[in-house]
Order: sequence, then C-alpha cells, then structure tokens
Amino acid sequence: MNFNLKHCIPFEGEINGLATAKVKKGAADPNWNKHLPVPLKNEETVYVHPDQSEVAPGYIKIVQVGDGYQICATFSKGMFIFD
Repeated sequence: MNFNLKHCIPFEGEINGLATAKVKKGAADPNWNKHLPVPLKNEETVYVHPDQSEVAPGYIKIVQVGDGYQICATFSKGMFIFD
C-alpha cells in the first residue's frame, strides 16, 4: 500500500451510478492541497459520496479514485463544478 494512502479513509462502496463533480480549474493550485495524502488535480472528475449526513453546510464529501484505490475526502463545495 502507498504510504500516503494508509492515512486515508477508504470507500468500500460501488462508484457506478454516483453523481460526479469536476475540480474547478485552479482549485488544486494552493500549496495546502499539494501536501494532502492524495491531492486534488485541476479538472479531475470525482464522485459525490452517497452519505452526506455528517458534512457541514458548504462542504461536500467526495470519493477520489486512482490506481488501485478509492478514498473519501471532504472539501468546500466551491472547489467543484457539479454535473
């Protein structure tokens, strides 16, 4: 397992059928993002987590999918374009 991923919350569900969102161009540029275990990428497509019950207003829980992983993260809704 990638060292960075051991600090992430895995998503065990199925992503097929989940709503998608796209990271806004420039939203992934700040230095704080680059230091995350799995940084967002500009214009990356992510999946909207099906359980938003514990997410504060103005934020969204997403699922990031990569080579061999699906992880959960929460970000400001303003960082995304929703389909």
